[in-house]
Amino acid sequence: MLARAERPRPGPRPPPVSPFPPPPPPSPSQDPQKMNRNHVCKTPGRAQPKGPERRRGPRCSEADSYLTRFAAPHIYNYSALLVDPASHTLYVGARDSIFALSLPFSGERPRRIDWMVPEAHRQNCRKKGKKEDECHNFIQILAMANASHLLTCGTFAFDPKCGVIGVSSFQQVERLESGRGKCPFEPAQRSAAVMAGGVLYTATVKNFLGTEPIISRAVGRAEDWIRTETLPSWLNAPAFVAAMVLSPAEWGDEAGDDEILFFFTETSRVLDSYERIKVPRVARVCAGDLGGRKTLQQRWTTFLKADLLCPGAEHGRASGVLQDMTELRPQPRGGTPVFYGIFSSQWEGAAISAVCAFRPQDIRAVLNGPFRELKHDCNRGLPVMDNEVPQPRPGECITNNMKLQQFGSSLSLPDRVLTFIRDHPLMDRPVFPADGRPLLVTTDTAYLRVVAHRVTSLSGKEYDVLYLGTEDGHIHRAVRIGAQLSVLEDLALFPEPQPVESMKLYRGWLLVGSHTEVTQVNTSNCGRLQSCSECILAQDPVCAWSFRLDACVAHAGEHRGWCGQCRWTLSPSAAWLPCISRGSSHLIRDENCCHLALSRYLAPICDSSREGAAISAVCAFRPQDIRAVLNGPFRELKHDCNRGLPVMDNEVPQPRPGECITNNMKLQQFGSSLSLPDRVLTFIRDHPLMDRPVFPADGRPLLVTTDTAYLRVVAHRVTSLSGKEYDVLYLGTEDGHIHRAVRIGAQLSVLEDLALFPEPQPVESMKLYRGWLLVGSHTEVTQVNTSNCGRLQSCSECILAQDPVCAWSFRLDACVAHAGEHRG
Repeated sequence: MLARAERPRPGPRPPPVSPFPPPPPPSPSQDPQKMNRNHVCKTPGRAQPKGPERRRGPRCSEADSYLTRFAAPHIYNYSALLVDPASHTLYVGARDSIFALSLPFSGERPRRIDWMVPEAHRQNCRKKGKKEDECHNFIQILAMANASHLLTCGTFAFDPKCGVIGVSSFQQVERLESGRGKCPFEPAQRSAAVMAGGVLYTATVKNFLGTEPIISRAVGRAEDWIRTETLPSWLNAPAFVAAMVLSPAEWGDEAGDDEILFFFTETSRVLDSYERIKVPRVARVCAGDLGGRKTLQQRWTTFLKADLLCPGAEHGRASGVLQDMTELRPQPRGGTPVFYGIFSSQWEGAAISAVCAFRPQDIRAVLNGPFRELKHDCNRGLPVMDNEVPQPRPGECITNNMKLQQFGSSLSLPDRVLTFIRDHPLMDRPVFPADGRPLLVTTDTAYLRVVAHRVTSLSGKEYDVLYLGTEDGHIHRAVRIGAQLSVLEDLALFPEPQPVESMKLYRGWLLVGSHTEVTQVNTSNCGRLQSCSECILAQDPVCAWSFRLDACVAHAGEHRGWCGQCRWTLSPSAAWLPCISRGSSHLIRDENCCHLALSRYLAPICDSSREGAAISAVCAFRPQDIRAVLNGPFRELKHDCNRGLPVMDNEVPQPRPGECITNNMKLQQFGSSLSLPDRVLTFIRDHPLMDRPVFPADGRPLLVTTDTAYLRVVAHRVTSLSGKEYDVLYLGTEDGHIHRAVRIGAQLSVLEDLALFPEPQPVESMKLYRGWLLVGSHTEVTQVNTSNCGRLQSCSECILAQDPVCAWSFRLDACVAHAGEHRG
């Protein structure tokens, strides 16, 4: 178990000014370090993130029951959190101090160790040009070395130190040693660390300037460590994010070697020799790696890395910045882990965040795939041919099969294998998200941190629930339903905005570290949902409606067997909230107690009719789906809140009402609609509405936006240079813009935003003619070229734009509209 510090902000800042009335002064018996239950308010006027409608944060009067704060006077940077489930303890690393708090917080006095920097060290730090506020000991690493001792490392005024703490006494940091190569020199340097088999694996920088990145197995003397080679092809200005351990048992190999994964973003020149881009990557080393005997001596022989692809972070582009990665490990032995990552845009001014899920088996498949032969021009490196890869395969953990070939450890590997892996650490193929696309993309919320756990709904179905920490101190609680993340709740944690710097989960509690405090949040805040319809529509898998309590409550699955008998039906209505109809009354005798829980999407909502809800969505529908619904059951309309029930088949007259005249009907003497009997015509007059809705082709919208009002759409199909066909849509807005978007899978990615008119006015009509878009408005008709590839100025821009009609021409040194002539 380990906590790592993430984006602490050095130096003391004055505590934020609270909009709340000041609390009464503590009595002499009260300890100033005790936790206080404080009110939480939504920040007035805060713009809400784009995406599906979410439940707002609670009113101030409701927050007392589920939120607790901890802060010590004059202590800041509560950025390193470690939960020890065995002792029910939260260890908190802050500036110059380490705390031990019993979980969950209840107000008792925490244990505390002050680990200060001597004044001589601080003076030396200032002589090196560092500010006073930077010359402190910012705790960066907390890890359980064993059951009795806690390992900790801090920046120690730009001279990193590590030590151990006896958890039973918790009095002081002992056995101090240099932390160089384990711990960063300052908190702004991103780092990651993890314990595996009692050994610390770290990813940080080794020198004062932060220019020598290192991934190492930090055991024994520093000169005996196994570490990365000092080559840009191995690590090039990385920003480390997370480190995790995969056990061989998860691959069905009980005798295999532990694998340590490191997630980071680094600089690459793969796509353009004149432009540096940032690329998120994952690297893997094996715990049993001993380095090479001559080549790669004291260096990793199993270091492999691959690109991580989360397209939504760049509006369809392949690159981005990895902000955080968390592992959801089902318990106990509940299946393969899932990695959830937050990605943001590297381009200045693009406030985009995306959440992607990755599977370990996909990472492993890429690491077992072709290597990349790196080149130094604009062309990306080509894959190494199989016949050029030596045997045994470079970069593999030592397996039983390799031991049978006399390769008992990495020390016995031949030089040709070690030379190859030294020169080819990068894999050719990227790791794609589990569902081929992001789970969530937002363009006005900056997500920084993520944690996740798996919960069981009342129906018995399991759901992954994610907690997303934002740059301004909000927590978005989201549930994964299929290939989409639906935000359930937006909670403002702090009186004044500040970044969420670290998060941990402990049973039913979310623990959040920030610059000024540690906050404990109850993850089951079902009481915020005041009605049965709200409780069900919230799609919160931990919440259910209790008829006995007449309230939305957190369930424990105790009534799971009953809910299959409830037969509740829900349907969207013009008023957004559905009408609810109870179809089983015999449960009243069982204390009138039945819990309801939503186990799937009721239906995608493709438009909002609520006043003030500026939501637009684009959905795709298939004619065969429309026809299937029109050939389905009719609805018997009612005039109260209960939705109409479907008309039973034996109540529908023949020939079927509403059908076009078919040859079969003509054979029955119904040659035209004039010959239909009155019972058929009366039925269709009274039953024009079908009972079932028409669902979108992919079961959900292709695009949802909360700050753009789309009015018109036209579409055509184009063929890319690879021969693959894509649907391109042109979306006209209320203020006279055209959004050109391409459909990739079940998602619509906006490629271009074009303002048509000098003054905003609605787009009223659109037509396509060959390569032109014709747009009508109140004042004019505008003709627009649909192939505006010249806007993309460089090779990397042209490729990353993912525009199917554009390609880079080396002859013209420009991005041009292709005609498919080079497809072969």
